[in-house]
Order: sequence, then C-alpha cells, then structure tokens
Amino acid sequence: MVRKNNKIIFSIFAFLIVLLIGLFGFILYEQIVKKSKTYLIPKDSFGYDINNDYFTIASNAKVSKKWDELYYLSYLLDGEVYEKSLGSDNVIYNESDGKLYVFGDNYKVLNNGDVVYSKNFFDISLGDESFYKLDDRKYLIVSNVITTESDETESNDIATKRYLVVEMDKLGNFLLLNNELNLKVLGAKSIKFGNKIFDVAHETLTINKKTIDLKKINGSTNEYKDPVIEDEDDKKNDDTNTSTIINNNNSSNSSTINNNGNTTIINENNVLNGSNSGKNDLTILKSIQLTSVVTYPSYIDVFYTVVDPKNEFASVFLLIEGENYENKFILSKNLTRYRIRNLNPNSLYKISLCYSSYEKGKELTDEVVNVISATTQSINSKIKVNKINNDSINFTVYFDNNYAFSDSYVSLTIDSQKIDRVQVKTSEAISSDGFNYTISVPNGMGYEIILELEDCTYEGEKILCNTRTKIINR
Repeated sequence: MVRKNNKIIFSIFAFLIVLLIGLFGFILYEQIVKKSKTYLIPKDSFGYDINNDYFTIASNAKVSKKWDELYYLSYLLDGEVYEKSLGSDNVIYNESDGKLYVFGDNYKVLNNGDVVYSKNFFDISLGDESFYKLDDRKYLIVSNVITTESDETESNDIATKRYLVVEMDKLGNFLLLNNELNLKVLGAKSIKFGNKIFDVAHETLTINKKTIDLKKINGSTNEYKDPVIEDEDDKKNDDTNTSTIINNNNSSNSSTINNNGNTTIINENNVLNGSNSGKNDLTILKSIQLTSVVTYPSYIDVFYTVVDPKNEFASVFLLIEGENYENKFILSKNLTRYRIRNLNPNSLYKISLCYSSYEKGKELTDEVVNVISATTQSINSKIKVNKINNDSINFTVYFDNNYAFSDSYVSLTIDSQKIDRVQVKTSEAISSDGFNYTISVPNGMGYEIILELEDCTYEGEKILCNTRTKIINR
C-alpha cells in the first residue's frame, strides 16, 4: 500500500516537472521564437539608440526584438557585426526612401479624436500629417513644417520638418529628436504642426479648437504642475517698497546632455527683485533667462535673454568649467547669443549663467542663475591599419561626413619615436574608400605602433581630435 502511494506521488511529481518544462518551453517560444522577427532597415538610415546617442548606418541593417522586450539594431562595419540597443520603442529615418521605421506599440490620434492602436512595427511614408503616442510620455509628430511656440520672444522658438520625436520626463521637461536637431527643453512650450497644437507639459493635443487629453491614452506618469506666482505687493515701508516675483520650478537647474548633436533649451522665469513706489504704480521687473545651449564639436552657442530696465545688473557673465579648463565670459545685456570657442570634442562642460549686483549700492556680489552640463559633439573619424610590412605600414583614414576636418595630419610613432607624418586629403577621407596611404619605415618595424590624427582644423579652429590607432607588433 505504501509502495502504491509512493508511485502515485512520484507520478504526480513527474507530471508537474513535465508541465513546468512544457510551460518553460512555451514561454521560451513566445519570447524568443515568436518575437525574433527581423525587420530590414536600408543603408544610410539615421536614428537614436536607447541612450539617445545618434547613429547613421552605411550598410543595410536588421532590427529584431529579443527576450528582454527590447529592439536591437545589427549592422556590418568593416566586416564586423555591431549591435545597438534601441529600447522598447524607437523611430529610424531614411532620407533616400522618405520613410520612418517605427518600432514598438503605439497609438495614432486621428483628427476626430479617435485612437488607432498598432503593435510591434510599421513604416510611414513621410508627407501625410500624423500624430502618435509611442509610449508613456513619448510622442511622434509627422508633418512638413513643425514649430515650437511659447510666450517668450519668437527668437527662442524652433522650426524643423518631416518628423519629430518628443520624449518627456515626469516634470514636463522634454527632448526633441530628429535628424536635424536634438534639444532638451525645460519648461512649458507648445508644438504647432498643421492645424494642431501639442501642449507638451500638459499632454494635450488641440485640433481645430477641440482639445484631446493624451494622458488618457494608455495612462501617463506626468507630474508637471503649473508654476505658482507669488506677489508681495502688500509688504510696504515708508520708503521704497520692494517685491519679488518667482515664476520657476527651481532657482537653479542642471541638465546633462550625453549625446551627439545636443542642445538644451531652458524656458523658465528667473525673476529677480522688482520694485514699485506706490500701490497703483507699475511694478518693473528685471530678469535673466538661459534660453538654449547648442553644442558643436569645438564650440558651444549659449542663448540667453536679459531684461534690466533700470540697469541694476553690474554685469552678466558665463562661467565655463571642464577637464583642465576654466574660463569666464562677460555677456552683453543687449545681445542674446555668445559662442564659447576652442573646446574639445566629446567633452563635458559645466555652464553657469551668473550676474553681479551691488548689495545696498556698495558691495558687489555674484549670483548663479542656472547651471547646465553640456557635452560637445564627438567626431567619428577613424584610422584603419590595412597592412604592416618590415619597412612600411599601410592605413586608411575615414572622416565623418558631417564633421570633416579641413586640415589634418596623420603621424606615425614607433616605440615612442616619431617616424613621419602625412597630410590627409579631406576629399578622399570623406569618401567611402577613405584616404589611403603607405608610410615607409626605413629602420624596420618596432614593437608599439601608433597612428594618430593631429593638427586638426574644423571650421577654422584647431581642435583636439582624439583619433588614434595603437598596434602591438608581435
């Protein structure tokens, strides 16, 4: 009897194991086999990876969804297979065929407010105006003309075309991404395309005066709240009454830009010390705003606005800090842009917008309005070694078409001894074949071989390229 019960228990246990194996196999099939469908992407496509770093691919590529529910792009470069994670949803643009390749579940919002759900993947032929919610706080706009609007001056607004990906954080700040720009915007702004207005921070879409609450489409984790205005007009004394109006989320903002082609937009009111002389008099305010920061490989453009009707700011200036770099630049209160030159590519800089004023008319004090971290764009140049002989070395130099040097040299150093250097022909380096050259080594090849780009000039400025190839000759 005991043996019979043991057999029953063993049979049940074996059945459960088989069931678990079958369940595991089914899950494996669902996650790997069914979701391993591959999508072909044509060469010369443009996009951003999971970290919002931009990429272009020179050959045909493939995108597939893996077991971790993320899409991956694989492509060939110099005979080697490379892979980039695209995240759970992504948009890739190809100018040659005029299409967008959209990955991940999404919701298309129609003009009448209806919503059409799509799953996994589809492509869009550019030209027809459309609007999609790609994910929580992430949207896609397709239109021939796309512009931003704000209550500020029109010079702070942005214009682009074809398509735009809008990715928000929980506080209403957002990224604007496409093949023309990469912007981070802090503060409330609206995006206009055709007859539609997209209020990003509030997540509403207005079509012909009809407003659609986009947060209701599959939910939202948006926590943005409109800023509160405090007016202290009631605080008076017998002399001059002073009031402060605050209309910002933070007195100091920090935002790091880690991708190439980066720009940060700040759109907030840092309003400082207004004054009036009577209850019915107009309050005059002075203010400083950091409007935008646009990064390039060797310089950064800082856009700003200063309102100082009573000339109360002694000076307005920028403090720039980086690795082995620190500088101060005085700004004109009548201008709106300053270019910081002689910077290194792919380098992080802290930018502080500051002002000086006289405390009680005597002591000069400095105050920081905003602090932003910005990374200059990298330059994707490279040196490929093709062949090494006892008396020569053959190599090819490739330049990024977007950031080709006007002048540059390749130097050859063997065992810490500089052997020779040659000037690179830019017209060849930007071609698909690259700039090919053979340097003679009369005294024989050594152990450590270094080829390095030096004396690089980009847009009339000497910059540090940081492109080198090191080989150990065994």
